Amino acid sequence: MAPDGGRPYETFSGGERTRLKLALRIALARLLANRRGAESRVLCIDEPDGLDADGMDRLSYVLVGLAGTFEKILIVSHNPALSTAFDQSIVVRKDGERSRIEDGSDVAVAA
Repeated sequence: MAPDGGRPYETFSGGERTRLKLALRIALARLLANRRGAESRVLCIDEPDGLDADGMDRLSYVLVGLAGTFEKILIVSHNPALSTAFDQSIVVRKDGERSRIEDGSDVAVAA
């Protein structure tokens, strides 16, 4: 650890690195969303891997708390625990060569 309390990124565990990356993404997205004349107020997070169950719970809590900051928050994850934290979720399942959206309809999505 450095005298100022900092430490090299490489010394963090996988979960700690994921938390740092998410914190930076969210901070940058908030900065951009709050800029005067911002055209996009959407936060997108793709596959936040490396978090344990507690980390996923905390991520859900943070994202729900950001609902007033962003018009839309999109998170893509294979972790089923994340889908229960939000008002709306879309489940996509692989069906042979295609993927299908499970929402009661029979909408096909290109693979």
